[in-house]
Amino acid sequence: MASIERLDVFNHSHLPILEAWFEDSEVRERMDGMLPLQEWFDYMTDNVMYFAWMAYRGEQPVGAIFVELEDGTAYIGLMTEPALRSQGIGKAMVREVMALPEMESVKTWVARHRRR
Repeated sequence: MASIERLDVFNHSHLPILEAWFEDSEVRERMDGMLPLQEWFDYMTDNVMYFAWMAYRGEQPVGAIFVELEDGTAYIGLMTEPALRSQGIGKAMVREVMALPEMESVKTWVARHRRR
């Protein structure tokens, strides 16, 4: 089972990592609602019900998870470093985030995979 070592609260210094991941066509297709990234970042930082973390193994960023809360429901977005897909990193991030104190009020978790 894949694991992550830590989650760091997403900040402006993480944007270049996401920009590099968006060079991957699958990331662009699945996560295009985040573009342009600076506008997404501004929205996220201005919204107290939006949370984002960068996941790491050692010093290597391996994924990012985004959660928007609304009336006890958490809407989840996941992004894995393209070279590390299908290794369970997304599941590991979800497990870690679900256990965080700031998520204890969540009653329903919603994640949707965009079909091609």
